[in-house]
Amino acid sequence: MKIVRVRRSRIHDTLSSALLSIFVLFFILPVIWLFLQSLTVGLTSTILTSPGLRIFYNLNIGNYVSILLPDSRFFTYALNSTVIASTATVMTVLLGSLCAYALAKLRVKRAQDLKLWLLSLRFLPPIAIIVPLFLAYVRLSLLDTQLGLILVYTMMNLPFAVWLMIASFEETPVEIEEAALMDGCSRLQVLRKIDIPLVKGAIAVVALFVFIACWNEFLFALVFTEVRAETLTRGLSAHITQAGPEWGEMSAMGIIMMLPIIAVAFILQKHIVKSLTFGAVKG
Repeated sequence: MKIVRVRRSRIHDTLSSALLSIFVLFFILPVIWLFLQSLTVGLTSTILTSPGLRIFYNLNIGNYVSILLPDSRFFTYALNSTVIASTATVMTVLLGSLCAYALAKLRVKRAQDLKLWLLSLRFLPPIAIIVPLFLAYVRLSLLDTQLGLILVYTMMNLPFAVWLMIASFEETPVEIEEAALMDGCSRLQVLRKIDIPLVKGAIAVVALFVFIACWNEFLFALVFTEVRAETLTRGLSAHITQAGPEWGEMSAMGIIMMLPIIAVAFILQKHIVKSLTFGAVKG
C-alpha cells in the first residue's frame, strides 16, 4: 500500500509540475515574442507577413535608442504615469483602509447594504461614465491634468481595495483592540498601531493591484488627456501612424513599461507572501 501511495504521489507531483510549466509558458511566451519584436527594425508589416522566426535575423536595440533619446516624449509620459499611478495608489490604499476598517470593526448602520453597494460599483463599465465625467471635468478645468486622472483612478479602484481589505480587518483579534481602547487609545491609534501592522500584507497586495491597474489604464487616459498629462499608455498609441503601427517601438515601450511593475512586485513580495498565509493557522 505504501508503494502504491508513493507512486500516486509521484504521479501527482509530475502532473502538477507539467501543468504548472504549461501555465507559465502560456504567459511567458508572448513576453518573449514581444521582447524579440522590440529588437526588430522598421515597420512591422514585415513582422506580420514573414514566416516563423526568420523576421528576427537582424536584431538590434535601435527601437530602444529612438525611444530613449533626450528629446523623446517618453520621459514626459513616464513621469506622468509615475506621479499619477503612485498618488492614486496611495490615496486608494489610505481611503480604502479607513473605509474597510469602519465596515469591519465599527457598528455602521446597514453595513451589508454598503458592502453590496461598493461591490455593485465594480459591475459598472468604465465607458458608461465617460460622458458625464467628461462634462464635469470640462466645468472643473480638470481635463489634461494629473489631478483629473488621479481622482478618477482613485474612484474606480476604491471599491476593489475596500472589498479586499475588509476580510483582513475582520480577522484581526478583537481582544487586542479592546485592551488598547481600555488603555486610552483612540480608534485611529488602534488602527495605526495594531490593525495596520497586522494587515500590511493585504495592504501590499491591494497597493500592487491598484498600481498595476493605474499604470496600465488606457480609456480614461485617452479621453481625459491630450498633451500635458499624457501617460505611457496614451503615448504608446501615438506610434500608430498613417503608414501603419510602429510595432518595433511599441514593443520596446511595452517592455520598458513592464519593468516598474516587476520592481514593485519584488519589493512587496515578502508582504504578499505573508498576506497569503495570514489566518491559515488558527487555534
